Amino acid sequence: MIVKKRYLILQLITALGLLPSLAYSNNVTSKTINTNTEKPAKKSKTPLTKKSPLGWVSGGDSTDSCRACDGYYQVTPFAIPGTPLAFNQSKTYISSKSTTLSPTGQTLTDNVYLYQKGRDLRAHQVHLTRDPKTGDITQINASGHVRYREPSFLITGNKANWQPQKLQGNMSDVQYRLKLKKTNTKKESTRLPDPSTGYAHGDASSILQQGPALLVLHDATYSTCAPVPGQTWQLKAKTIKLNQATGRGEAYDAILDVKGVPVFYSPYFNFPINNNRQSGFLYPTASFSTDGGLSLTTPYYLNLAPNYDDTITPTIYTKRGLLLQNEFRYLLFGNTQGQLNVSYIHDDHSYGDKRYSVFFGQQTQLSPNFKAYMQYNLASDKDVFDDFTLAKNPFANTANTIQLPRSAGFSYNKDYLNFNGNITGYQFPDSTLSLGNRYYSKLPEFNFSDAVDFDQLQLGINSQYINFYKAAVDNVTPPTGQRSYLAPYLTWSGQTDFGYFKPTLSYSQTYYNLNNNNRGDNNLSRGMPIFDIDSGLYFDRNLNIEGKNYKQTLEPRLYYLYVPYRDQSQIPIFDSGIKPFDYNSLFTNNRYYSIDRIGDANQISLALESALINENGEQILKGGIGQIFYFHNRKVNLSPAETGLDHRLSDLTSFLSWNVLPSITLSTNINWSTYDHRLTRDNYNVQYKPDLDHIFNIGYTHDNENYGVLSQDDLINGVAPPNTKGLYSSMYWGLNASWRLFGGGNYLWFKDQTSSKKRLASAFAGIEYSSCCSAVRFFVSHSLKDDDPNDVSTIDGRGQNTIMLQFLLKGLSRFGSGGISSLLQQINGYQGDSGFERT
Repeated sequence: MIVKKRYLILQLITALGLLPSLAYSNNVTSKTINTNTEKPAKKSKTPLTKKSPLGWVSGGDSTDSCRACDGYYQVTPFAIPGTPLAFNQSKTYISSKSTTLSPTGQTLTDNVYLYQKGRDLRAHQVHLTRDPKTGDITQINASGHVRYREPSFLITGNKANWQPQKLQGNMSDVQYRLKLKKTNTKKESTRLPDPSTGYAHGDASSILQQGPALLVLHDATYSTCAPVPGQTWQLKAKTIKLNQATGRGEAYDAILDVKGVPVFYSPYFNFPINNNRQSGFLYPTASFSTDGGLSLTTPYYLNLAPNYDDTITPTIYTKRGLLLQNEFRYLLFGNTQGQLNVSYIHDDHSYGDKRYSVFFGQQTQLSPNFKAYMQYNLASDKDVFDDFTLAKNPFANTANTIQLPRSAGFSYNKDYLNFNGNITGYQFPDSTLSLGNRYYSKLPEFNFSDAVDFDQLQLGINSQYINFYKAAVDNVTPPTGQRSYLAPYLTWSGQTDFGYFKPTLSYSQTYYNLNNNNRGDNNLSRGMPIFDIDSGLYFDRNLNIEGKNYKQTLEPRLYYLYVPYRDQSQIPIFDSGIKPFDYNSLFTNNRYYSIDRIGDANQISLALESALINENGEQILKGGIGQIFYFHNRKVNLSPAETGLDHRLSDLTSFLSWNVLPSITLSTNINWSTYDHRLTRDNYNVQYKPDLDHIFNIGYTHDNENYGVLSQDDLINGVAPPNTKGLYSSMYWGLNASWRLFGGGNYLWFKDQTSSKKRLASAFAGIEYSSCCSAVRFFVSHSLKDDDPNDVSTIDGRGQNTIMLQFLLKGLSRFGSGGISSLLQQINGYQGDSGFERT
C-alpha cells in the first residue's frame, strides 16, 4: 500500500513537469531514472574495500599483475563500457536504497550508484539539483565514501561537488589513481612482463576538476610505486596539476621523497604522465673512464612540434671539460625523415684542442618505388668516437670511424627494373691513414638492370658506370678514372615438382678510361662470355621420430660454370676484393667482389642439402655440404698471395642450422681442406633463449686466411693473409622479477708471418635492478683504442676502462638515447624491453 501511494505522488510530480519521465521499480530498494526504454547494464558486484580504496591487490595471479610490484590494480569493468560523452549527452542510470524528492531535485541515500557510459559515481548520499525547465542535472553534491571514476582516473574522498555541464568539480580528503599508459596491444609472447603498475597514485587535501582533462590537487602527493607502505619514492607538493590533454604534470613547491628521506626540493617541477613526447629533462647518467675521468650527462628533450624535436645533451668531464651534443630529428611531408647530430667541446683539456663531430642523414620516399637519400659525416679526429659516447644517427653510416662517408643518391625499383645512382666521398679523420687503405670516391656511380620474360625465357641486362677518384698522399698519385660495364644475359628456366634446370649465358664487357695507371695503358677493355648451369632435384619423405611426425627433404644440386681466361693484370684495383670461401661460393660466378677482377673458371659444384620439418611447418634442422671440382688451374688473381689456384678440388664446405630445442639454436659453417687435412675456415654459434628475459650467446670463429683485413696495397704487394680466431659471448639474464645480469666480450687471436698476438678486445658487464617504480644500472666496460689505423690486427690499441651508473624513478622522466642501452643492442636476441626501456 505504501508503495502504491508513493508511486501516485511521483506520477503527480512528473505530470506537473517537476521531473522527467520516471520508471519506478516495484523493488523498493531500487529506483531508476531512465530517459529511454533501453534496459541498463547490470552494475558490478565487486565492492571496493576500505583496505584498498584504489583497487590495489597485493600478490595475486592476474595477467595484469606486475611481478616487480608484487601486485596489481584491480580495475572493475564499467556497467556500460566505452568513452564518456558530455554528461547531459549520455543516458544516466541511478539506484539507491531510498530517495527523497523536492521541487529542485532529489536526495539519494544509502549505497547510491550513479552511472553512465564510461563513468560512475558511488557515495553514501548524493543530492541532484535539476534545471526546473529541462530537467537536466546541473549540480551534484555527494558525501560519505565518495568514489568517482572514468577510464583514465579514479578519485575517492569524503565530500564532492560537481557541475557536470561545465565539467567542473571538487572533492576533499582525496585519494586518486591516474592511468599513465595506453593499453599495450603487444602479444605477451613478444614482450617482457610490464615492469610498472601503469598508474600513478597519491592523496590530497582537495582536488579540483577544471575541464575534461585537467586535475588540480592541493597539499598532494604523487607516485608511480605500488600504493603500499614503504614505497620507494613520492613527490610532495603544495599544488600538483595533472593535464591529461598535454600529457604533463606540474608540481609547485615540490619535495622529492626517497624512502622517507627528502632528497630534492624545487619551486617548480615538470614531469610526464603518459608516453607522449613532451619537453623536459631526461634522466642523467654518471660514469667514469680512465681517459675522461668522472662525467655527468644531463639531457634535455624539446618537443618542438609533432613532426620535429630536439635533444640537448651537455656532459661535463673532469679531465676534458664540457661536451655539448645536439640531436635534431624531423619528419617532412609525410615522406621525408632525417636527423642531425652535432657534438662540440671547445677545449679538451686532455687533447689540447677543440673537438667536434657532425652526423647528418635524410631519406625521402618519393613514391612506393622511388627513394632518395643523403648523408654527411665530419669528425675532428678519429679518437673522438672512442673518447666520447656519441649518439648514433640511423640515417648516417659511421661504423667505419676512420673513413666517414658523405653521399647522396636515389634508387628506383619496379619488377625487374632497378636503377640507382649516388655520389660518394669520404673524410679521413686520421691523416696517417695510408693511400692504399683509403677508399675511392665515386663521382658518380650509376647502376641499371632490367629483364623481360618470354614464357620460360628471360632476356636481361646489367650495367654500371663509376668515376673513381682518390687524392694524392705524400706526393703519390693513385690511378683514377672511369669504369663502364655492360652485361646482357639470356636465361632459360625449367621448373617441375621434382627439380629445376636453369642455364644462363651472358657477355661481360668492361671499359676503363684511366689516369696514372701504373700497371699499363690508360684505355683498357675486357670482354668475355660467362656460361653457367644451375640444376637440382627435390625429394621428400615422411618420418616418425619418437611418436612425432616430420617431413625430411633431400636436395642434390649441380652447378657448372665456365668463364674463359682474360689477362687482367693491367687493370687497377678500385673496389674489388677476395670473397671468403663458404657454402654459397659453390653457386656464384665470380670468386671476387665487384668487377675489377673476373675469375676464369671451368668447374662443377656438387652439393647436397637436407631439411627436417615438423607438423607445424617449422624447420627443425637444415644442413648442406658441397665441393667444387676444377677442370683446370685458375690463372686470374687479385693478389700474388692467393693460394689454392692450382688445386683440382676446393675445400669441402658445409653449413648446419639446428633448433635443438625451442629455446636452443645451433648454427655452424665449416670448411675442410682435403689437401692439408685441416680446418681452414669455421664458425660456431649457440644461443639459449627460453624467453625474452633469459638470453645466452656463445660463438667461435676461425679463418686460416683472412683476406678481409688486408688493404688494397697489401693485396697487390702479395702480403700473406693472417690467421685469425675469435671467441665471443654475451648474455642478458633475469635472476627474478627485479634483478638482471648482462655482459659480453670478444677475445681475439691474430697470427701473421712476423708475429702472433692474442688479447681481450672488448668486454662489458653490468647488473640491473628494476622494481615497480625505480631502476638502477651499474656497468663496467673495457675497449681498445685503435692508435694505428693502418694496423690490420686491430688489437694493438691502448685499453680504456669505463664505469657507468644510471638511476631511474619511473614516471618522472626517461633516458636519452645511447649509453648502456645502445651497448645492450649488441646482444643477439635482446629486445630492448626491460625496466629501463619501458617506463
